[in-house]
Amino acid sequence: MSNESPLTNTQKIRVANRDYRKQGFEELQSRLHTLMDMLASVIPDDE
Repeated sequence: MSNESPLTNTQKIRVANRDYRKQGFEELQSRLHTLMDMLASVIPDDE
């Protein structure tokens, strides 16, 4: 057997978690922007 083993399960899980979090964060961010746009169109600018 060679010394370079494929990713261990722990490493696989870590990578998957990181990708999942990144994806979730990007989706959250885009939803937040949508919400902000909606609010901006409802709230009058002149105060």
